[in-house]
Formats: sequence, C-alpha cells, structure tokens
Amino acid sequence: MLRLRNIKKNSGIISASYEPEDSGKIGMIKIDIDTGEVVEKELSDYDKDFPWHFSHAVKALKDLAKEDSMPDEKLVMWY
Repeated sequence: MLRLRNIKKNSGIISASYEPEDSGKIGMIKIDIDTGEVVEKELSDYDKDFPWHFSHAVKALKDLAKEDSMPDEKLVMWY
C-alpha cells in the first residue's frame, strides 16, 4: 500500500509525493505524460534497497495522467 499526495498535472508533467505503508518516509516522482518516462525522482528511504513501492507509484501516476480531473491524494493498494 502507498499514498500519493500533492498530485499535480501541468505542462506535460504529472508529479506527486509518495509514502509507502504509512511509514512517514516520503519519496517524489515526476513523469513526462507524453513519453511516460520518469524525469525526476527521489526514492523513499523505505524503497532504497528494493523500489517496489516506487514502481507501483509510477504505474498509478501514469494511469492518473489519462484522467481529466486530478485528485489531491490517492491510496494505491495491490495484492
């Protein structure tokens, strides 16, 4: 589980901070909407050794980029 916060979409970029497992260890992602490439990132300390949550955050942001309206926050869960 992770939380995306401060989700912003403008000038061809979608960005958010992410927090894995309510850990308090925040990371950040910026993705180019046209190419789907990560243009800037700061891994959460929770993800330093194995960026599992980061990859889920990237996928969730890419999915959100297709939406017309943008939530400020989103809970992302998987199993």
